Amino acid sequence: MDTNEIFNYMKTGATWLAGGGLVYFTSIVGLGVASMCSERIKSNEQLERVIKEESEKLNLKNVIGIFNKNNPEISAREYTKNICGIRIGGNYATRCDVKHELYHIYKHRPFQEKTNKKKEQILNWMKYWFLEEPQAMVYEVFEIKL
Repeated sequence: MDTNEIFNYMKTGATWLAGGGLVYFTSIVGLGVASMCSERIKSNEQLERVIKEESEKLNLKNVIGIFNKNNPEISAREYTKNICGIRIGGNYATRCDVKHELYHIYKHRPFQEKTNKKKEQILNWMKYWFLEEPQAMVYEVFEIKL
């Protein structure tokens, strides 16, 4: 294999990588914009109601909600083996974002343990951003279970 052939393989690979990255990024941003148009959550009572409605679609039980309008965060946590929770607030407090986090609970439980091994950290990061997060984003907008 000569230098020109190697260069052509590298150029082709870089082109495919850039194209795939552009499609991935555009999809993530587009789905994120779509979620901003959903019902806003303004109280803990409303959050509990939305969690109840949406968790029934995924057959989830024992999901609690914690609402903090001043803290722009969103996360799903596993408190015990049988109880999970969603913390949500600020601009992230929408029905779509609740659906997103419920899908993480439905599909990706048990959540990954923290690790000090660099290789496992990289693999977990890649799994999260290229598998788990896109699946949850598709569910939050289209309600398609992947």
